[in-house]
Amino acid sequence: CQTCIKVCPMNNIELIEGKIKIKDNCMTCLACFHWCPTAAIYMSKEKEIERREKYHHPDVRLTDIIKQKYNEFVE
Repeated sequence: CQTCIKVCPMNNIELIEGKIKIKDNCMTCLACFHWCPTAAIYMSKEKEIERREKYHHPDVRLTDIIKQKYNEFVE
């Protein structure tokens, strides 16, 4: 779905041959992890971390994150 690409403030994620590639400029904001609707982003191979609940601030929507990144209005 490429949500991770849309929310990464560092433009550190790209799609290569149909697979997500996280490059070397990660600031560890975890937006990709928390906003991934399919749990395709892993923080570690540890199962404990993979099972963690995703956190979304109740007043912040996905469009807010994307809008902030691109500094333009997104509906």
